[in-house]
Amino acid sequence: MADFRFRMNPRAGELPHCSAVLNGRGTRYEVNDYRTTLSLKSVVRGAARYHTPQGHYLLTPDTFLILNDGQRYSLEFDGHGRVPTETLCPFFQRGFLEQAAACAAALPELHLDDIDRATPALEFCERLYSKSGDPKTGGVARALAELHAGLRGPQASAPWLEDRLYALAQSLAGLRIQVRGEAQAFPGLRPATRMELYSRLYRGRDFLLSCYDQPLTVAAWPASRHSIFSACSSWPSDAPPCNFCSRPAWKPPGACSPTPATALPPSASRWVLKARDRSVGCSANASVFPRGISAPRPKIGARNAAKIAGLKK
Repeated sequence: MADFRFRMNPRAGELPHCSAVLNGRGTRYEVNDYRTTLSLKSVVRGAARYHTPQGHYLLTPDTFLILNDGQRYSLEFDGHGRVPTETLCPFFQRGFLEQAAACAAALPELHLDDIDRATPALEFCERLYSKSGDPKTGGVARALAELHAGLRGPQASAPWLEDRLYALAQSLAGLRIQVRGEAQAFPGLRPATRMELYSRLYRGRDFLLSCYDQPLTVAAWPASRHSIFSACSSWPSDAPPCNFCSRPAWKPPGACSPTPATALPPSASRWVLKARDRSVGCSANASVFPRGISAPRPKIGARNAAKIAGLKK
């Protein structure tokens, strides 16, 4: 039987060998190229930028990010040394989340007969998830809130943390099932193709939402060479920067209200998405998105409006 251990703010050397929660505050903090176990990234206040080989993510208190086992990431606080940031990041020991999910799904008799039953590793879609306004993530948001509320209370202990992480793991397993169901509504013959389309679309959305306060070019998009979707495919790589959204830079809570993480890029449902990656096996143009996935239409400049209008023709 697996030996699962639970720690609060453990040393760096212990982190890969236990389930833990890291909770800290500061105005400046950086992590460079760290290889993580399956983990959930969130901030209680402030903002933090996460960078992986697949994408860039701006975390605010209304979002969270899931990174799979073995993923490498870098982190930096986004308060420019002035705004304090508080992180709340659960890490899961290898096999723990899988066992928690299996226990929730199987009959108790099966566990009594086979307590060491092998469970396949679970992989999540790496993307930003909203804590509010999305029924899929309600259980995860509540589990995070309960975890944070009890961290500094008298009940905080290894057994208490085990219960909280077990509840969080079950909520994450449920979220994974719902996300995979959402992905299967995408066009494509094979389930793997539909999941790839879903992942890459959200990768582009998260990049735009995380860099809206910076000038962008297609060449600056880290995944542009491998992305299936390119709403700006007619723009040359050396085109002038596209200020895709006219939102101001992120500010402390109360000063700015960023677009919810559940929204897709502006007018995404109206763009013709051009399949560029032949290995995915989808050669037809598609402009149909599953129900429930929509995008607000922020104000854009006249120049950008003309470019987008040209793409719709």
